[in-house]
Amino acid sequence: MLASHLYSRSSVQNGASSLPPIRFGPSLLPRRPLVTFTFLHGIFRNKGGGIGFEPPISLLRPSDSPTRAAQPFFQIGDEGVLGIGSCISMCTNLSSLTLDLFFNKVGIIGASSLGSALKNCTNLQTLTLALNQNKIGDEGTLFLGSALAQCTNLSNLTLNLSRNQISAICASGLGSALAKCANLSNLALNLSKNEINGSEEFKVNSKLFKSKRLVAFKIYFQL
Repeated sequence: MLASHLYSRSSVQNGASSLPPIRFGPSLLPRRPLVTFTFLHGIFRNKGGGIGFEPPISLLRPSDSPTRAAQPFFQIGDEGVLGIGSCISMCTNLSSLTLDLFFNKVGIIGASSLGSALKNCTNLQTLTLALNQNKIGDEGTLFLGSALAQCTNLSNLTLNLSRNQISAICASGLGSALAKCANLSNLALNLSKNEINGSEEFKVNSKLFKSKRLVAFKIYFQL
């Protein structure tokens, strides 16, 4: 398993969960090759209208079909992302990955470690990565973009970097990096609520237009 200490019970009292911290470690990886993994950090509204925590549905079972793990709603930070990254880097057969890490206090260190891990996934073809409402900034964004450019088999990418203190210059650099993805044909990129002006929006679009491999792409600057 990728995550340990996930419990089927869930306690919701005054918006707080009694669940203990989640720990991640490479020793918990499945023995058989992992092909698809989905990591969701979920929240829902209960019948009373209050905010509750979604209990875990399943944990990293090795199979060819998607596996869904829903985490209680609390922030794992850079340390948690480091643990996830160390596990992902060992999944050399991984072809499809969904990581939802929105609003998790992920910074430069977390983004960099995640990028390093993704570079090792040489068979990765489909990636959905939600890092919105974190603080990865320019440095973390550029490192992540450089890492994705080295994922030579990546063909489908959905990347949400909304609300991450990304500057106009960095957005342009990210566009250049993604344009280098050798097999990328479908791209959805969310850069809304950052520090990007109209002229830089045009530059990002122009750089991606130069990629003859892209069949379809959507870029969101304002939402």
